[in-house]
Amino acid sequence: MPIGKQYFRAAVWVLGLSSILLIPGRLWPAEELPFTAEELARLERGEVVLRHVGKPIAEKEFISLLVGAVWVPHPLEVIWEVLDHPEREIEWIPHVKQSQVTSDLRPTPTTRVNVTDYRIGVFGIEAYYSLVREYDYQKKTIKAHLDKNRPRRFFEDIQAGWNFYPYRGGVIFQYWSDSKLVFEVPAFLSQALTERAVIAGIAAVKQRCDQVALERKDQPKPAPARPEPAP
Repeated sequence: MPIGKQYFRAAVWVLGLSSILLIPGRLWPAEELPFTAEELARLERGEVVLRHVGKPIAEKEFISLLVGAVWVPHPLEVIWEVLDHPEREIEWIPHVKQSQVTSDLRPTPTTRVNVTDYRIGVFGIEAYYSLVREYDYQKKTIKAHLDKNRPRRFFEDIQAGWNFYPYRGGVIFQYWSDSKLVFEVPAFLSQALTERAVIAGIAAVKQRCDQVALERKDQPKPAPARPEPAP
């Protein structure tokens, strides 16, 4: 296979990871922050903190274990508003060419299950997969996994989620994924491309949260209700 196509195939699947960054997990108490002092300092500066472990399991198969975090100086409700609309990811996540919700069910008033079809485009060639999200609005959690019954390319498995940590008037949100992928480039190159793509995706979520918070601030406040006239 030409080396250019090999580079593309690796880039496509790691960019696909960036479109699953909208998957929250749970809200943690402040005293359980799993970050070092150095990592907290980086988060306060607006940096994305990433830990990545790649494990080759066959000649062309790769398990990618990722944990990335960023601090958003806004309430959890702002982050949730961003994460709750996968159909809009095409508008603000780089390289996402399609994010279409094809199934959307509400089993109870506080739960939701949907399937989103993704298409990722790089250099005119595309990868695709479908992601199942299980929302619990009361607990503010979403579990996500790959829908293996729908067409996919490059992705063999995806398990992912988010953790939320209240911090300094905002929230540190932490993304994790455990994915199995097929690739055709050396593992060290795949790991480097994965790290770059995930950092860019997490940064895009933060930027979108900043935008939503600004839009909320600019919205006119409702006029106070007039007192009822005395009988």
